[in-house]
Amino acid sequence: MQRNESVKVKITKTVVEALSAGDRIVDTDIDGFMARRLPTGAITYGFRYRIKGKPQRWISLGVHGRSHYTTERARKDARALAVRVENREDPYNDDKVKQVAEAAARDKKKNTLNAVLDSYLEEWVRPKLRSAPAIEKMFKNHVRPAIGSTPISELDRDHIHVMLKGIAKSAGEVARDRVFANLRAALNWYEGQNSKYKSPIISRMVRSASKARERTLSDDEIRALWTALQSEKVPAAFANLVRSLLYTGQRRSDIAQMHDREIEGENELIIPAGRYKNQGTHYVYLTPRVLEMLPKTKGYKFGARTGGEKPYSGFSKGKAELDKVIAKQRKDAGLPPVEPWTLHDLRRTARTLMSRAKVTPDIAEMVVGHKLTGVREVYDRWGYADQRKDALERLSNLLDSIINPPAANVLQFAKANAT
Repeated sequence: MQRNESVKVKITKTVVEALSAGDRIVDTDIDGFMARRLPTGAITYGFRYRIKGKPQRWISLGVHGRSHYTTERARKDARALAVRVENREDPYNDDKVKQVAEAAARDKKKNTLNAVLDSYLEEWVRPKLRSAPAIEKMFKNHVRPAIGSTPISELDRDHIHVMLKGIAKSAGEVARDRVFANLRAALNWYEGQNSKYKSPIISRMVRSASKARERTLSDDEIRALWTALQSEKVPAAFANLVRSLLYTGQRRSDIAQMHDREIEGENELIIPAGRYKNQGTHYVYLTPRVLEMLPKTKGYKFGARTGGEKPYSGFSKGKAELDKVIAKQRKDAGLPPVEPWTLHDLRRTARTLMSRAKVTPDIAEMVVGHKLTGVREVYDRWGYADQRKDALERLSNLLDSIINPPAANVLQFAKANAT
Protein backbone atom coordinates (compact mmCIF):
# COMPACT_ATOMS: atom_id res chain seq x y z
CA MET A 1 0.00 0.00 0.00
CA GLN A 2 1.40 3.39 -1.00
CA ARG A 3 1.71 6.01 1.70
CA ASN A 4 -1.48 8.11 2.28
CA GLU A 5 -3.41 5.99 -0.26
CA SER A 6 -6.78 4.78 1.02
CA VAL A 7 -7.59 1.13 0.34
CA LYS A 8 -11.12 -0.28 0.50
CA VAL A 9 -11.33 -3.32 2.70
CA LYS A 10 -13.62 -4.55 5.42
CA ILE A 11 -12.27 -3.12 8.63
CA THR A 12 -11.56 -5.86 11.16
CA LYS A 13 -9.30 -6.20 14.19
CA THR A 14 -6.84 -8.34 12.23
CA VAL A 15 -6.69 -5.92 9.34
CA VAL A 16 -6.16 -2.76 11.40
CA GLU A 17 -3.47 -4.35 13.55
CA ALA A 18 -1.57 -5.25 10.40
CA LEU A 19 -1.48 -1.66 9.17
CA SER A 20 1.86 0.11 8.83
CA ALA A 21 2.48 3.68 9.92
CA GLY A 22 0.74 6.04 7.49
CA ASP A 23 -1.64 3.38 6.10
CA ARG A 24 -5.37 4.24 5.70
CA ILE A 25 -8.27 1.97 4.89
CA VAL A 26 -11.92 2.62 4.03
CA ASP A 27 -14.60 0.12 5.01
CA THR A 28 -16.40 -1.68 2.18
CA ASP A 29 -19.70 -2.01 4.10
CA ILE A 30 -20.18 1.38 5.76
CA ASP A 31 -19.58 4.36 3.52
CA GLY A 32 -17.24 6.82 5.25
CA PHE A 33 -15.98 4.45 7.97
CA MET A 34 -12.16 4.65 8.05
CA ALA A 35 -9.14 3.46 10.04
CA ARG A 36 -5.52 4.61 9.92
CA ARG A 37 -2.26 4.03 11.72
CA LEU A 38 -0.52 7.22 12.78
CA PRO A 39 3.28 7.70 12.72
CA THR A 40 3.18 7.20 16.48
CA GLY A 41 1.82 3.69 15.95
CA ALA A 42 -1.66 4.42 17.30
CA ILE A 43 -4.63 3.20 15.25
CA THR A 44 -7.55 5.61 15.02
CA TYR A 45 -11.06 5.19 13.71
CA GLY A 46 -13.06 7.92 12.03
CA PHE A 47 -16.12 8.73 9.97
CA ARG A 48 -15.97 10.93 6.87
CA TYR A 49 -19.02 12.33 5.14
CA ARG A 50 -20.33 15.19 3.04
CA ILE A 51 -23.69 16.98 3.21
CA LYS A 52 -24.75 18.44 -0.14
CA GLY A 53 -23.44 21.96 -0.52
CA LYS A 54 -21.24 21.75 2.59
CA PRO A 55 -17.55 20.93 3.11
CA GLN A 56 -16.50 17.39 3.91
CA ARG A 57 -16.61 16.56 7.61
CA TRP A 58 -14.45 14.26 9.70
CA ILE A 59 -15.57 12.86 13.04
CA SER A 60 -13.04 11.05 15.19
CA LEU A 61 -14.49 7.90 16.74
CA GLY A 62 -11.73 6.63 19.02
CA VAL A 63 -8.33 5.01 19.36
CA HIS A 64 -7.97 1.27 18.94
CA GLY A 65 -7.38 -0.43 22.28
CA ARG A 66 -7.65 2.76 24.33
CA SER A 67 -10.34 2.75 27.02
CA HIS A 68 -11.45 -0.65 25.69
CA TYR A 69 -12.33 0.85 22.30
CA THR A 70 -12.60 -1.99 19.76
CA THR A 71 -13.15 -2.43 16.04
CA GLU A 72 -16.68 -3.67 16.74
CA ARG A 73 -17.51 -0.60 18.76
CA ALA A 74 -16.06 1.71 16.09
CA ARG A 75 -18.17 -0.08 13.44
CA LYS A 76 -21.29 0.37 15.55
CA ASP A 77 -20.59 4.09 16.06
CA ALA A 78 -19.88 4.59 12.34
CA ARG A 79 -23.10 2.83 11.35
CA ALA A 80 -25.12 5.10 13.65
CA LEU A 81 -23.54 8.17 12.04
CA ALA A 82 -24.15 6.83 8.55
CA VAL A 83 -27.86 6.41 9.34
CA ARG A 84 -28.04 10.04 10.53
CA VAL A 85 -26.36 11.25 7.32
CA GLU A 86 -28.82 9.20 5.25
CA ASN A 87 -31.59 11.03 7.12
CA ARG A 88 -30.00 14.31 6.01
CA GLU A 89 -28.70 15.18 9.45
CA ASP A 90 -25.34 16.84 9.97
CA PRO A 91 -23.83 14.98 12.98
CA TYR A 92 -20.85 17.33 13.28
CA ASN A 93 -22.87 20.56 13.54
CA ASP A 94 -25.80 19.01 15.39
CA ASP A 95 -23.55 17.47 18.02
CA LYS A 96 -21.60 20.70 18.34
CA VAL A 97 -24.80 22.64 18.99
CA LYS A 98 -25.85 20.01 21.51
CA GLN A 99 -22.48 20.18 23.26
CA VAL A 100 -22.68 23.96 23.49
CA ALA A 101 -26.18 23.72 24.96
CA GLU A 102 -25.09 21.08 27.45
CA ALA A 103 -22.06 23.17 28.45
CA ALA A 104 -24.31 26.20 28.95
CA ALA A 105 -26.65 24.11 31.09
CA ARG A 106 -23.71 22.89 33.18
CA ASP A 107 -22.43 26.44 33.62
CA LYS A 108 -25.91 27.57 34.56
CA LYS A 109 -26.20 24.84 37.15
CA LYS A 110 -22.73 25.58 38.47
CA ASN A 111 -23.01 29.39 38.51
CA THR A 112 -25.60 29.67 41.29
CA LEU A 113 -26.13 32.35 43.88
CA ASN A 114 -24.13 30.16 46.27
CA ALA A 115 -21.15 30.36 43.91
CA VAL A 116 -21.48 34.15 43.72
CA LEU A 117 -21.63 34.40 47.51
CA ASP A 118 -18.54 32.19 47.80
CA SER A 119 -16.58 34.47 45.47
CA TYR A 120 -17.88 37.62 47.16
CA LEU A 121 -16.81 36.36 50.59
CA GLU A 122 -13.43 35.16 49.36
CA GLU A 123 -12.47 38.16 47.25
CA TRP A 124 -14.12 41.07 49.04
CA VAL A 125 -15.58 40.40 52.48
CA ARG A 126 -12.87 38.39 54.27
CA PRO A 127 -9.92 40.54 53.11
CA LYS A 128 -11.64 43.90 53.78
CA LEU A 129 -14.44 43.67 56.35
CA ARG A 130 -14.19 43.00 60.07
CA SER A 131 -17.82 41.95 59.99
CA ALA A 132 -16.99 38.98 57.73
CA PRO A 133 -18.02 36.26 60.27
CA ALA A 134 -21.41 37.89 60.82
CA ILE A 135 -22.02 38.24 57.07
CA GLU A 136 -21.05 34.62 56.42
CA LYS A 137 -23.39 33.46 59.19
CA MET A 138 -26.20 35.60 57.77
CA PHE A 139 -25.82 34.05 54.32
CA LYS A 140 -25.56 30.56 55.80
CA ASN A 141 -28.67 30.86 57.97
CA HIS A 142 -30.98 32.84 55.71
CA VAL A 143 -29.89 33.18 52.08
CA ARG A 144 -28.31 29.87 51.10
CA PRO A 145 -31.13 27.59 52.37
CA ALA A 146 -33.80 29.69 50.67
CA ILE A 147 -32.35 30.69 47.27
CA GLY A 148 -28.67 29.68 47.26
CA SER A 149 -29.07 26.94 44.63
CA THR A 150 -30.85 29.28 42.18
CA PRO A 151 -28.83 29.93 38.99
CA ILE A 152 -27.65 33.52 39.18
CA SER A 153 -29.02 34.17 35.69
CA GLU A 154 -32.52 33.18 36.90
CA LEU A 155 -32.49 34.97 40.25
CA ASP A 156 -35.23 37.61 40.25
CA ARG A 157 -37.10 39.86 42.66
CA ASP A 158 -39.76 37.25 43.29
CA HIS A 159 -37.15 34.85 44.71
CA ILE A 160 -35.79 37.58 46.95
CA HIS A 161 -39.22 38.82 48.05
CA VAL A 162 -40.26 35.34 49.17
CA MET A 163 -37.01 34.90 51.08
CA LEU A 164 -37.30 38.30 52.81
CA LYS A 165 -40.89 37.61 53.87
CA GLY A 166 -39.77 34.33 55.42
CA ILE A 167 -36.95 36.04 57.31
CA ALA A 168 -39.26 38.76 58.64
CA LYS A 169 -41.65 36.11 59.89
CA SER A 170 -39.06 33.85 61.51
CA ALA A 171 -36.35 36.28 62.66
CA GLY A 172 -37.93 39.74 62.59
CA GLU A 173 -37.82 42.79 60.38
CA VAL A 174 -34.44 44.01 61.61
CA ALA A 175 -32.83 40.70 60.61
CA ARG A 176 -34.62 40.93 57.26
CA ASP A 177 -33.19 44.42 56.66
CA ARG A 178 -29.66 43.28 57.44
CA VAL A 179 -29.91 40.28 55.11
CA PHE A 180 -31.32 42.53 52.39
CA ALA A 181 -28.47 45.03 52.75
CA ASN A 182 -25.75 42.37 52.61
CA LEU A 183 -27.30 40.43 49.73
CA ARG A 184 -27.68 43.69 47.83
CA ALA A 185 -23.99 44.44 48.41
CA ALA A 186 -23.03 40.96 47.16
CA LEU A 187 -25.07 41.26 43.96
CA ASN A 188 -23.79 44.80 43.32
CA TRP A 189 -20.25 43.45 43.68
CA TYR A 190 -20.99 40.67 41.19
CA GLU A 191 -22.50 43.18 38.77
CA GLY A 192 -19.22 45.05 38.91
CA GLN A 193 -17.35 41.85 38.02
CA ASN A 194 -19.65 40.76 35.18
CA SER A 195 -20.69 43.22 32.49
CA LYS A 196 -23.58 41.00 31.38
CA TYR A 197 -25.19 40.79 34.83
CA LYS A 198 -27.75 43.21 36.25
CA SER A 199 -28.77 42.89 39.90
CA PRO A 200 -32.53 42.42 40.37
CA ILE A 201 -32.49 44.27 43.70
CA ILE A 202 -33.82 47.83 43.92
CA SER A 203 -34.04 50.07 46.98
CA ARG A 204 -37.86 50.06 47.04
CA MET A 205 -38.10 46.32 47.62
CA VAL A 206 -38.43 46.69 51.41
CA ARG A 207 -39.45 49.42 53.81
CA SER A 208 -36.74 49.47 56.43
CA ALA A 209 -37.83 48.79 60.00
CA SER A 210 -34.34 49.35 61.39
CA LYS A 211 -33.50 52.49 63.27
CA ALA A 212 -30.49 53.57 65.24
CA ARG A 213 -30.50 52.39 68.83
CA GLU A 214 -30.72 55.12 71.46
CA ARG A 215 -30.39 52.98 74.58
CA THR A 216 -28.06 54.22 77.29
CA LEU A 217 -27.82 52.99 80.85
CA SER A 218 -29.01 55.26 83.61
CA ASP A 219 -27.01 55.82 86.80
CA ASP A 220 -29.21 53.30 88.62
CA GLU A 221 -28.67 50.73 85.86
CA ILE A 222 -24.90 51.32 85.91
CA ARG A 223 -24.88 50.62 89.66
CA ALA A 224 -27.01 47.51 89.15
CA LEU A 225 -24.61 46.35 86.45
CA TRP A 226 -21.57 46.98 88.63
CA THR A 227 -23.05 45.07 91.55
CA ALA A 228 -23.88 42.10 89.31
CA LEU A 229 -20.37 42.04 87.86
CA GLN A 230 -19.07 41.19 91.33
CA SER A 231 -21.04 37.92 91.37
CA GLU A 232 -19.07 34.69 91.13
CA LYS A 233 -21.62 33.46 88.60
CA VAL A 234 -20.36 35.95 86.03
CA PRO A 235 -17.11 34.75 84.40
CA ALA A 236 -14.23 36.88 85.67
CA ALA A 237 -12.83 37.63 82.19
CA PHE A 238 -16.25 38.71 80.96
CA ALA A 239 -16.81 40.90 84.04
CA ASN A 240 -13.50 42.71 83.48
CA LEU A 241 -14.27 43.03 79.79
CA VAL A 242 -17.63 44.70 80.52
CA ARG A 243 -16.04 47.08 83.01
CA SER A 244 -13.37 48.00 80.46
CA LEU A 245 -15.97 48.67 77.78
CA LEU A 246 -17.80 51.11 80.01
CA TYR A 247 -14.66 52.94 81.10
CA THR A 248 -13.13 53.21 77.60
CA GLY A 249 -16.18 53.60 75.32
CA GLN A 250 -14.60 51.30 72.74
CA ARG A 251 -16.19 48.62 70.61
CA ARG A 252 -16.58 45.13 71.98
CA SER A 253 -14.11 43.53 69.59
CA ASP A 254 -11.53 46.30 70.10
CA ILE A 255 -11.25 45.43 73.78
CA ALA A 256 -11.88 41.68 73.54
CA GLN A 257 -9.07 41.30 70.99
CA MET A 258 -6.61 43.43 72.94
CA HIS A 259 -3.09 41.94 72.85
CA ASP A 260 -0.28 42.84 75.23
CA ARG A 261 1.92 43.89 72.28
CA GLU A 262 -0.64 46.64 71.53
CA ILE A 263 -0.04 48.34 74.89
CA GLU A 264 2.60 51.03 74.53
CA GLY A 265 4.43 51.86 77.73
CA GLU A 266 2.07 51.40 80.66
CA ASN A 267 -1.08 53.24 79.70
CA GLU A 268 -1.69 53.51 75.96
CA LEU A 269 -3.56 50.99 73.85
CA ILE A 270 -2.69 51.21 70.15
CA ILE A 271 -5.29 49.41 68.05
CA PRO A 272 -3.71 48.73 64.63
CA ALA A 273 -5.48 49.75 61.45
CA GLY A 274 -5.74 46.11 60.39
CA ARG A 275 -8.32 45.36 63.04
CA TYR A 276 -9.98 48.73 63.50
CA LYS A 277 -13.32 49.50 61.89
CA ASN A 278 -12.39 52.78 60.20
CA GLN A 279 -9.12 51.20 58.97
CA GLY A 280 -6.93 53.69 60.78
CA THR A 281 -4.73 53.26 63.83
CA HIS A 282 -6.62 54.18 67.01
CA TYR A 283 -5.08 55.30 70.31
CA VAL A 284 -6.80 54.77 73.66
CA TYR A 285 -5.47 56.15 76.93
CA LEU A 286 -5.81 53.55 79.70
CA THR A 287 -6.74 55.26 82.93
CA PRO A 288 -5.51 53.84 86.26
CA ARG A 289 -9.01 52.43 86.80
CA VAL A 290 -8.89 50.52 83.49
CA LEU A 291 -5.40 49.22 84.24
CA GLU A 292 -6.77 47.74 87.47
CA MET A 293 -9.37 45.84 85.43
CA LEU A 294 -7.04 44.44 82.79
CA PRO A 295 -5.99 40.82 83.39
CA LYS A 296 -2.25 40.16 83.69
CA THR A 297 -2.47 37.58 80.91
CA LYS A 298 0.28 37.52 78.31
CA GLY A 299 -0.85 37.54 74.70
CA TYR A 300 -4.54 38.33 74.39
CA LYS A 301 -5.44 40.14 77.60
CA PHE A 302 -8.87 38.52 77.95
CA GLY A 303 -7.84 35.10 76.62
CA ALA A 304 -7.00 33.42 79.93
CA ARG A 305 -8.88 30.24 79.02
CA THR A 306 -6.52 29.71 76.06
CA GLY A 307 -3.40 30.91 77.83
CA GLY A 308 -3.61 34.19 75.92
CA GLU A 309 -3.39 32.44 72.54
CA LYS A 310 -6.90 33.45 71.42
CA PRO A 311 -9.07 36.50 72.15
CA TYR A 312 -12.17 36.31 74.32
CA SER A 313 -15.22 34.91 72.51
CA GLY A 314 -17.83 33.86 75.10
CA PHE A 315 -20.01 36.96 74.78
CA SER A 316 -23.42 35.30 74.51
CA LYS A 317 -22.88 32.99 77.47
CA GLY A 318 -21.37 35.74 79.63
CA LYS A 319 -24.11 38.25 78.79
CA ALA A 320 -26.87 35.70 79.49
CA GLU A 321 -25.39 34.91 82.91
CA LEU A 322 -24.95 38.59 83.69
CA ASP A 323 -28.59 39.31 82.78
CA LYS A 324 -29.75 36.52 85.10
CA VAL A 325 -27.71 37.89 87.99
CA ILE A 326 -28.99 41.44 87.46
CA ALA A 327 -32.60 40.22 87.29
CA LYS A 328 -32.27 38.18 90.50
CA GLN A 329 -30.53 40.91 92.45
CA ARG A 330 -33.13 43.47 91.42
CA LYS A 331 -35.99 41.13 92.28
CA ASP A 332 -34.49 40.28 95.67
CA ALA A 333 -34.10 44.00 96.42
CA GLY A 334 -37.69 44.70 95.39
CA LEU A 335 -36.55 46.91 92.52
CA PRO A 336 -37.97 47.03 88.97
CA PRO A 337 -36.11 44.98 86.33
CA VAL A 338 -33.51 46.56 84.06
CA GLU A 339 -34.75 47.04 80.51
CA PRO A 340 -32.96 44.92 77.85
CA TRP A 341 -29.57 46.26 76.84
CA THR A 342 -26.61 45.22 74.71
CA LEU A 343 -22.86 45.48 75.16
CA HIS A 344 -22.79 48.11 72.43
CA ASP A 345 -25.09 50.23 74.60
CA LEU A 346 -22.17 50.60 77.00
CA ARG A 347 -20.26 52.42 74.26
CA ARG A 348 -23.19 54.79 73.74
CA THR A 349 -23.46 55.25 77.50
CA ALA A 350 -19.77 56.15 77.78
CA ARG A 351 -20.08 58.66 74.93
CA THR A 352 -23.11 60.26 76.62
CA LEU A 353 -21.34 60.42 79.97
CA MET A 354 -18.39 62.23 78.37
CA SER A 355 -20.77 64.99 77.26
CA ARG A 356 -22.13 65.08 80.80
CA ALA A 357 -18.54 65.44 82.04
CA LYS A 358 -18.12 68.54 79.83
CA VAL A 359 -15.97 66.88 77.17
CA THR A 360 -16.31 68.74 73.86
CA PRO A 361 -18.14 66.79 71.14
CA ASP A 362 -15.19 66.55 68.75
CA ILE A 363 -12.90 65.13 71.42
CA ALA A 364 -15.56 62.68 72.62
CA GLU A 365 -16.02 61.49 69.03
CA MET A 366 -12.28 60.98 68.67
CA VAL A 367 -12.16 58.97 71.89
CA VAL A 368 -14.76 56.49 70.63
CA GLY A 369 -13.08 56.29 67.23
CA HIS A 370 -15.53 58.20 65.06
CA LYS A 371 -14.00 60.12 62.17
CA LEU A 372 -14.33 63.88 61.96
CA THR A 373 -16.67 65.00 59.22
CA GLY A 374 -16.38 67.42 56.34
CA VAL A 375 -13.33 69.63 55.96
CA ARG A 376 -12.02 68.68 59.40
CA GLU A 377 -11.65 65.06 58.32
CA VAL A 378 -9.32 66.09 55.52
CA TYR A 379 -7.30 68.87 57.10
CA ASP A 380 -7.34 68.36 60.87
CA ARG A 381 -4.66 65.75 61.52
CA TRP A 382 -3.72 66.85 65.05
CA GLY A 383 -3.90 63.89 67.42
CA TYR A 384 -5.30 65.74 70.47
CA ALA A 385 -3.63 63.15 72.72
CA ASP A 386 -3.80 65.34 75.84
CA GLN A 387 -7.45 66.19 75.25
CA ARG A 388 -8.41 62.56 74.69
CA LYS A 389 -6.57 61.56 77.84
CA ASP A 390 -8.42 64.25 79.75
CA ALA A 391 -11.73 63.04 78.31
CA LEU A 392 -11.17 59.47 79.51
CA GLU A 393 -10.07 60.69 82.93
CA ARG A 394 -13.27 62.75 83.19
CA LEU A 395 -15.28 59.70 82.15
CA SER A 396 -13.48 57.57 84.74
CA ASN A 397 -14.10 60.07 87.52
CA LEU A 398 -17.77 60.43 86.62
CA LEU A 399 -18.27 56.65 86.55
CA ASP A 400 -16.53 56.33 89.91
CA SER A 401 -18.94 58.87 91.39
CA ILE A 402 -21.93 57.07 89.87
CA ILE A 403 -20.86 53.63 91.06
CA ASN A 404 -19.86 54.86 94.51
CA PRO A 405 -22.03 57.96 95.09
CA PRO A 406 -21.65 60.12 98.20
CA ALA A 407 -23.70 58.93 101.17
CA ALA A 408 -26.20 61.78 100.81
CA ASN A 409 -26.95 60.74 97.26
CA VAL A 410 -27.42 57.14 98.29
CA LEU A 411 -29.91 58.15 101.01
CA GLN A 412 -31.78 60.34 98.54
CA PHE A 413 -31.86 57.51 96.00
CA ALA A 414 -33.21 55.06 98.61
CA LYS A 415 -35.97 57.47 99.58
CA ALA A 416 -36.93 57.97 95.94
CA ASN A 417 -37.30 54.21 95.43
CA ALA A 418 -39.30 53.84 98.63
CA THR A 419 -42.03 56.21 97.43
